[in-house]
Amino acid sequence: MKHFLACIIASVILLTLSSSAYAQTKGGTIKGTLVDSQTNTPVEFASITLLNAKDSSAVKGCASGQTGEFIIPAVPVGRYLLRITYVGYQRKFIPNIGITGSSSEINLGKINLVQTGVELAGAEVTAEKPEVEYKIDKKVINVSQNISATGGTALDVLKTQPSVQVDQNDNVTLRGSSSFTVLIDGRPSPIQGNDALRQIPASIVDNIEIITNPSAKYDAEGAAGIINIITKKTAEGTFSGMANAAAGTRDKYNGDFTINYREKAFAISAGIDYLRNYNYFVQDLNRETFTPTQTIYNYTTIDGNILRDNLSGRIGFDYNFDEKTGITLNTTYGKMNIGRNMFSNMSNIDNIAETYSSTKDVMNNDARFFSASFFLTNKFVPKVSELSFEASFNRVLSPSVQNTDEYATDATYINRLPDPSLREFKDNTKRYDGRFKLDYSLTFSSKSKLEAGAQVSYYFRNFDTENRVFNWATGVWDLTTNYTNKFDYRNNVYSAYATYTNEIFDLGFQAGLRTEYTDRLLKQITLFNDYGFTKLDFFPSINIQKKFGMLQSLQFSYSRRINRPNELLLNPYPAFSTSYTSSSGNPNLKPEYTDSFELNYQNFFGGVMVTVETFLRKTTDTPSQAITVDNQGRMNTTFENFAKTTTLGADITSSYSPASWVTLRPSLNFSNISFNGTLLGNEINNESFNWRLMLISSFTVSSNTSFQLIGLYLKMTQPQMDIKPAYFLIASFRQMLFDKKITVTLTGQNLFNIAKFDINNSASNYRNVFMVRPESNIFNLTVTYNFNNFKDLAHKAEKVDIGVSQGIQ
Repeated sequence: MKHFLACIIASVILLTLSSSAYAQTKGGTIKGTLVDSQTNTPVEFASITLLNAKDSSAVKGCASGQTGEFIIPAVPVGRYLLRITYVGYQRKFIPNIGITGSSSEINLGKINLVQTGVELAGAEVTAEKPEVEYKIDKKVINVSQNISATGGTALDVLKTQPSVQVDQNDNVTLRGSSSFTVLIDGRPSPIQGNDALRQIPASIVDNIEIITNPSAKYDAEGAAGIINIITKKTAEGTFSGMANAAAGTRDKYNGDFTINYREKAFAISAGIDYLRNYNYFVQDLNRETFTPTQTIYNYTTIDGNILRDNLSGRIGFDYNFDEKTGITLNTTYGKMNIGRNMFSNMSNIDNIAETYSSTKDVMNNDARFFSASFFLTNKFVPKVSELSFEASFNRVLSPSVQNTDEYATDATYINRLPDPSLREFKDNTKRYDGRFKLDYSLTFSSKSKLEAGAQVSYYFRNFDTENRVFNWATGVWDLTTNYTNKFDYRNNVYSAYATYTNEIFDLGFQAGLRTEYTDRLLKQITLFNDYGFTKLDFFPSINIQKKFGMLQSLQFSYSRRINRPNELLLNPYPAFSTSYTSSSGNPNLKPEYTDSFELNYQNFFGGVMVTVETFLRKTTDTPSQAITVDNQGRMNTTFENFAKTTTLGADITSSYSPASWVTLRPSLNFSNISFNGTLLGNEINNESFNWRLMLISSFTVSSNTSFQLIGLYLKMTQPQMDIKPAYFLIASFRQMLFDKKITVTLTGQNLFNIAKFDINNSASNYRNVFMVRPESNIFNLTVTYNFNNFKDLAHKAEKVDIGVSQGIQ
C-alpha cells in the first residue's frame, strides 16, 4: 500500500506540473460549435487556434468535442482572429474578435465548415485525429497516428498505450491482468490472445478499442475487459486501395495489399498480408535449491530466437436489398508458422558432483486457420426498430513438433559426450468455435433506448500429443507414456442480455443484465476420466455519466466479469518437460469472478486534455501458477485457485501542445494488487505493485514530415515474482511524398540496448534470479502506397452504443 500512496503523490505532482504549465490567467472566453455545412452534424477533433491580430502569432488553442463544441478560456484583453482546420474541410478564418475585459464572453454560435475533396491552393489542412480518443465506454487508439508502430503488429501499437503492459516474453496484461478478450471487428479472433495481437499487421488496422468495463451487451468473458481491433475499409462510391512493404534489421519483413470497391447497395473488399519476423533474446537463470542436507546451485544461459511467419487472405462482401435489409459476409484464410530455437548451457552443482550440459531446443508450430461470418440486418422502422442476426465459425488446425537434444559436456560446454538425451514432442491439435447471435434494439427517443439479445457460443478442441525418447541401445524412438496423452474439450456458453439507456436530470445512464450458462466437459481419453462443470451466472452492469458544461465530464461504471480456465490449465496429464522442469494442469480449477468498478474524470484546461481513470477490481478464486522444487532440483508447476484479489489503480494521461508543431502526451499508470489466500497449503497475504511512466513526444515539421519519440519506464511484480524497473526508447520518422500518395517511415525500437528485465522469484526452498534481454536496436523501414484516396468506412462491428450524454472526447 505504501507504493500505492507514493504513486498518488506522484500523480498529484504530475497534475500540478501540468496545470502550472497550462496555468490560466484571468481573461475572457471564446466559444462556439462546429458543424458540417451539408449534413449539419457536429465536427469533432477539429483544431481551433487563436491568433494575434497584429502578427498572426499563435496565442491559444483547443480541439472541438464530440458535439462540435469548443471553448478557449482565459483569453487576455486584445484583438484576435480564429483559425479552424480539419482534414477534409476547407480552412476557415474568423476575424475581428475582441476581448475587452475579464468578463468578456464571445459566443460565435454555429460555425459551418465546408467539405473539400482536394487541397485548397495556398491553404494546407494539417489537422489530424488524435492518437487516443476517449469515449464514454472505451478508449480508441487511432493507429495511423502511432508512427512507432508502422511496419509492426497490433502488439506494437499496444506497447505504447496507457493501461497496457508487455512483459519480458511479449505477454500482454490489461491493467495488470492477462485475462482479456481479443475481438477483430467485434467478433472473436480465430487466433487467440497474444498470438492474435502478434499476427495482425498494424498497417491493416484502422483503430483499436480498449474497453475496460464492458456493458451487459458484451460477453462476460475477460476480467480486465476487451481489446477490439478494427480493420480498414473503404469509402462509398470509390475504388481504392493501399499497399505496404516493410523491412527491418535481422530478418524482419512484412507487407500487405488491400483493395476496396463500393457502389450504392454493393461493396466488396479484399486483401492479403504477409509477415515474417525473427525476434532474438538472451536469458540468464541462477537457481538455488535448499534441501535439508545441502544447497543445489543451477546456472543456465539461453540464447534464442522466435520466428513468426504469417500469410493470410481476406474478402468481404456487403449488399443492401433496400433501405431496410442488408447482408454482410466476411471470410479469412491463412497460415501461421511459429518457430522457436533455444540454445542453453547449464551447470548443476551440489555436495556430490558437478554436472554440465548443453541443450538445443527447437519447436515448430504450423497452424492453418479459416474464419467466416454472416450478418443479416433488418430495420423494421429505420432509426427506431432494428433486428440483426450473426453466425460465425472458426477452424484452427495447429500441429507442432518440438525436439530437445541434451548433451552432457565438460565445464567448457565444448567437449560433448556421446549418446545425448534426445526427446521429441508432437502435438496435433484441432479447434472449432463460433457463435450464433440475435440482437434487437428499440429507440424510444434520442435519449431512450432498449436493447436485448441472445447468443450461443460453442468451442471444441481435440488434443493429441506424443512424447518419444530415442533409445541408443535399440536405435529406435520409444514412446514415453508419462507425457503422451489425448483429450477432447468442450466449452459451450448460452447467454441472453438486456440493456436500457436513458437520461434523467441531465444524468445519462445505461443499466443492463446478462445471464450465461456454462457447459464444460474435459474428456481425458488417456486417463479414462471425464471432468464436467456446469453453472448459471448473472452479470449486471451500469454506466452513469454527468457532463459539466462543455469541457468536463464524470463517469462511473460497474460490471461483473468471468475468467474461465482454458483447456491447457485444466488437463491433469503432465506436459512435456526437461530434466529440470515439469508442468501439469488442474481439472478442478474453477472460473474466476471479478466485480469491476471505474470512476473516470475528463477535463480541458486551457486547451489541454487531462483524463484520470481510476479502477477497483474485487476478484475471487484467482488462479495462479503453483511452483515447487523437489530435492533433485526439479521445478514442478501446476495451477490453483488460491486467493481473493483486490486491484486498485489509476491511469492518468494528459496532452499538451507548447507550440503548434509539438505535442507532448505524458501518462502515469499504476496498480496495487493484494493477494489473500492459500497456495500449496501455505497462507499468502502479500501485495504486488506495477507502474509505468511514459512520455510520447510528437513533432510536426511540415504537413508532410513528422517525428515521434517515446520513452517508457516500468516496474512490474507478480505472485512469487518481482521484476526490477525496465527502460525502453523508441524513435520514428515519417515522410510523405508525391502528394501524400507514398509514405516512408523509419522506426528504431529498444534503442541504446537499455531494455532488459531482471526478475527475482523465490519461496521457502528455492530462489531464482532471471535476466531477460530482448532484442535491441531494431530498425524498420516501411513504404506505404495509397491510390485513389484510400479511406475508411464505418465497420459493421459490435459496439456499445449507450446513447447517453457524451463528454469531451
